[in-house]
Amino acid sequence: MAGQTQEAGARRAFRLLLDSNVVFSAEPFAGEMEQRFAPVAELLRSASAQGHRVVVHPATRDDARADADFDRRRQRLAELEKYDTLEEVPIPTWLPPIFGGPELGSRDHRDMRIFAALPAHAATHLVTDDDRLRRRAVRAGFGDAVLSVRDALELLADLVRPAADPPPRVRRMRTYEIDVEQAIFDSLRAEYRAAGGRAGFDDWLNKIRADHDNRVAFVIEHERTYQAIAIVKLAEDDSAYGFPAGTSKISTFKVDPTAGGLKLGELLLKAVLLDAAERGCAGLFVEVHPHHVQLLGWLEDFGFADTGKPRSSGELIMYKSRTPTQSADVDDLQFHIAYGPPALRLNRARVVPIEPKWFDQLFPDSPITRSRPGTLPMFGDQTRPWGNALRKAYVSWRLHRSIERGDALLFYRSKDLQAVAAIGVVEDTCVSADPDVLITFMGQRTVYGPDEIEQFCRRGGQMTAVIFRQDRFVDPPWPWEHLAAVKVLRRPPQSIAAVPEEGMAWLRTQLG
Repeated sequence: MAGQTQEAGARRAFRLLLDSNVVFSAEPFAGEMEQRFAPVAELLRSASAQGHRVVVHPATRDDARADADFDRRRQRLAELEKYDTLEEVPIPTWLPPIFGGPELGSRDHRDMRIFAALPAHAATHLVTDDDRLRRRAVRAGFGDAVLSVRDALELLADLVRPAADPPPRVRRMRTYEIDVEQAIFDSLRAEYRAAGGRAGFDDWLNKIRADHDNRVAFVIEHERTYQAIAIVKLAEDDSAYGFPAGTSKISTFKVDPTAGGLKLGELLLKAVLLDAAERGCAGLFVEVHPHHVQLLGWLEDFGFADTGKPRSSGELIMYKSRTPTQSADVDDLQFHIAYGPPALRLNRARVVPIEPKWFDQLFPDSPITRSRPGTLPMFGDQTRPWGNALRKAYVSWRLHRSIERGDALLFYRSKDLQAVAAIGVVEDTCVSADPDVLITFMGQRTVYGPDEIEQFCRRGGQMTAVIFRQDRFVDPPWPWEHLAAVKVLRRPPQSIAAVPEEGMAWLRTQLG
């Protein structure tokens, strides 16, 4: 399993392509160290110790040459001599529109040249702290292969982290229980001071603690330290934005930046959305300052849309409806993203057999996993990013080219349960015998480590990897006998099986 300690020499090596902003953070200039110096230095040490290859792109040399400061330009060009440099790769025709059709020689064009190394498989990951580049990577379908420095550190740490690492915990609490002295609030206090508001952050926090009948907090903590927190105002019916009755406001959503790579943001959002579904909430909105570019892109990826109604303070109003419509202008995946989870518009479905040990890893928040001894409240024994995430990866050793975007996946827990216990929605698929391609495609969303993927490719040739979004759990699960009676299955599945139309009709009554 991923997370087991291995000798560095036996571990599959990544090729980490460093963006210019990361490379230039690794060396102090004129005796001054950049803020990223320490984490970048740690990343370089970890990569070297584990045998991973760190590379740069020729465009980074062009970035250095564009520096108007002669001394700094000369130093940066000298620094680049310490790194292996990739060869230039062709830019695919679909890429320039994503980068806005940049002018030759511009900074955006250099960024595009660097990014092009990913679809060319010249690198397994791109490490950058450029939020704009990371958002473009998401639009290009390579979001999981583009990492911040801290995410890259977490990726490497996860390869050697013991399996007994303490799991994150989601706890639902009344707002009067919040520990106001937690360090996670420090940056929020600073933002309030910078905004120059009449009331400080602590005044606001005291207000929401007193309003505990209409507020709820979700906290992820480790050793009594908050790693993430969301505060939700349950009813915001007097909102000036014209949202429907039953709308809730996410008034705070904060993840400790030092906890990168664990998908704690997705875990926290999972808790908020589950609570909203159980309450029959009509929709959710959040106010976000425009400079939080990465957060805005992340919210859009989970169905929040800019309303175009900015506050006088300049904050953008991001809204997510939870009232589905049968609109014909979105496909089945877009429907799920816009209104869920949970939200399905069922046109096609596949039954996916999965062994109990892998089910527990992918779905630690399921009622089945949570009912087992030793699990944690609300979201179970979640020790790894793939368990925390809303977007996960499933791997099959057989070819399944018929799986399409938007297909519903019915996860059939084999052996002990022999029942469908979880539902997902297909986002993307990849069929390949190249472990680099599969590793880049799945990122940290799979239960399998890079060494295991390489071994499977060597033994079995092409594999099918599926990125899917978790929709809901089936509680109680649907046993094999019942699925056969309603025509969902003809026999216990040994591999991914399509649901016939007569079974789809029953599914629509249960899930649609």
